[in-house]
Amino acid sequence: MNKDVLWWFDGHWVPANQVSLAFDHPGLMWGAIVTDRTQIRDEKPFRLAAHIERLMQSAELAKIPLVADHESIKNLVEVGIQLNLGKAGKLWQVILLMLPKSSGAALSIQFLPQIVGSDQYKLFPYECTPMELSSVKHRSRLHWWVASQSVPAGFEPLFTSRLADPFIYETARANVLAIIDGVLVSPPERETLPGIARKLIFELAESLSIPTKFRPVLLSELITAEVVLITNSTFIMKKVSQIGAQPTSPGGPTWEKLENFWLEISAENGLWQDYFSDCPKFH
Repeated sequence: MNKDVLWWFDGHWVPANQVSLAFDHPGLMWGAIVTDRTQIRDEKPFRLAAHIERLMQSAELAKIPLVADHESIKNLVEVGIQLNLGKAGKLWQVILLMLPKSSGAALSIQFLPQIVGSDQYKLFPYECTPMELSSVKHRSRLHWWVASQSVPAGFEPLFTSRLADPFIYETARANVLAIIDGVLVSPPERETLPGIARKLIFELAESLSIPTKFRPVLLSELITAEVVLITNSTFIMKKVSQIGAQPTSPGGPTWEKLENFWLEISAENGLWQDYFSDCPKFH
């Protein structure tokens, strides 16, 4: 970690390499930390308001006291971006955390370089129960760790139900979407994290008059889908190339329409900023 990078921790800006937690801290002892993260591009976080709102909802559900309001967190992130200009590289991510302490709670805002992953994403089905998944975005995700250690190297676990032809949920770090019969589908939000990048891709599809639907999705449907995608706020959207031993389809006419629009948005700064912000404008 660059020692010059400053993080907000429990009321103060401190060098990142000086932030620490005691071993008996509830965040470590109980995994009682709620978190959210997003990328920063051109000094602007991707849909920051939506990420702050989700963080605060997670804190309320996890019974962690709210130590700052929405506007205060937003202002701290904006100050942190200015304090860390030129220190975290060209691609940034901001990580928001709330964690309990002996009296009240603490807010941490961390700035880190963004790690750019491979474009070849491969998923491997891993059975779990809906109770192992949660609408609370938190740091106590032992089942994710177990799953990641249980699938073959080079694969990311895809959580599924325990059925002969299972339903799919999400991966350890991303929502799963697919274009099936010309419709962009994804598992219901009650069974998966309400992804902000997934919401963006649904908005893009709807602006192109591509039908969208949240519904249960069978694993077998992914194998024959026009395209399978994963989304999160770090890389926004990536294609999946393989599920288990089965290669996935490279795409078709509906995907080509969506992909071309996405490439146009990514290439044109004005269009990107419209969709990057919390109040997208459709073109």
